[in-house]
Amino acid sequence: MIFSVLRYPLTVQGNTLGSPVTLTIPAKGRSLTLRYRCGSRRGTIAVDNTEGIFRWTPPLSLAQEYPGDNRIPVTLILEQYRKGILAASRQEQILLRLPGEISPQVLLRYSDAMGYRQTYGGFVQGKSRLTLTAQAQGTFGAEIRKTELSCGGLTGWGNSLTFELPQAGEIPLTARVWDGRLRQAEASAKVQVLPYAPPEGEILTVSRGEAAIVRFRGRVSDLGGKNQGTFTVLLKKEGEEDWQRFPGGQGVSVEEEITVPMPEGSWTLALEAKDDFEVRVFPYAPAPFLDLLPRRRALGIGCPAEKEQGVCLNLPLDMKQNRVENLGPPQEQADAVSLGYAEEHYFHPRLLWENPAPGEAFPAQTLNIAGDFLLIEAAVEAGKAARFWELGKDTGLLRAAEGVQRPVSRTEGGLTFGTTANGDLWAVPLRVYGLQGGT
Repeated sequence: MIFSVLRYPLTVQGNTLGSPVTLTIPAKGRSLTLRYRCGSRRGTIAVDNTEGIFRWTPPLSLAQEYPGDNRIPVTLILEQYRKGILAASRQEQILLRLPGEISPQVLLRYSDAMGYRQTYGGFVQGKSRLTLTAQAQGTFGAEIRKTELSCGGLTGWGNSLTFELPQAGEIPLTARVWDGRLRQAEASAKVQVLPYAPPEGEILTVSRGEAAIVRFRGRVSDLGGKNQGTFTVLLKKEGEEDWQRFPGGQGVSVEEEITVPMPEGSWTLALEAKDDFEVRVFPYAPAPFLDLLPRRRALGIGCPAEKEQGVCLNLPLDMKQNRVENLGPPQEQADAVSLGYAEEHYFHPRLLWENPAPGEAFPAQTLNIAGDFLLIEAAVEAGKAARFWELGKDTGLLRAAEGVQRPVSRTEGGLTFGTTANGDLWAVPLRVYGLQGGT
């Protein structure tokens, strides 16, 4: 009688491609051949085996036949020969697992699309554009299905993306890819982004004579010492369109003074600050201070007055029939202020508060502002150019126009602004200066 291998079970130990698999059938002494078929691939595991035990390491390359699967079907073909003639055969399918370490391959590359990294030794905040590229390849036939790129907190999909760099410091970069088997791979790196801010500058003082001595200061972002600032004083006569230019200092941070010819009549001064990226112009706007006009017996704010760089709107001071000269310090709210006392205590206002949203409505609120004699700059209407000034102590009004008044009062919490009958868009405080304490 011919022995048939179909009568005995085939036992399989091991289930992973690339790792040993043992196949056993209780047919010792019988001549058996074991072959396999996987997709289009065929092969022989053993020929004329008489032990009934087959040891086989299935190649990882079999996974290429099923690029979308993590378990690879393999058909085993067991054959029995007698005197070189096939006497019986049997087929049995097993599933072999793909090892966990088999995953896509990804390489991360980055560059500065603007070229600044080569110049300054790092990406430049807000100026550079970081191009991030992932070069990915699936393994054993699997295709790359999707790619995610991240730069700091910004993320997008695609093999190559360009990111802005709004923040400075060490920025993480990541590329993640997924293949057709949903297996993931990741590559990461970190880049240095140099801090950058636009040029800054201001004219500090202007001392007038036959010529003017203009003192200014300015700074630019250092960028490893490779970004140099250029500072120029600009002067324009009233009625003219073009600025006269007077070169000042150069460097990362400067504080200097230069002499410029002072024309007759009205004129405008500004400081131009320039670096490798931007040019900014800062008009000369001296901080307001109280101008005392003894002959007119008035306090004023705003435009040139008798004192050098003074500001004066000739606001009258109602003295309530009190004497103006030789008065002592005021004791009560209604007391008059002598010119000498005002000169000593109120000459140079100090900025106490500035509206962070000057173009928006200003609802009733209390500001943490100390001091009892204040100079308030306000907008007639939010977002509009018209301005006005008010002097005040414990209580008062911001009078934007006839019938448009915002109450102001001192409370335990600070300075309380009410609202106007016309709404919060009117009489919007912009800055509050303290006038007590002198220089």
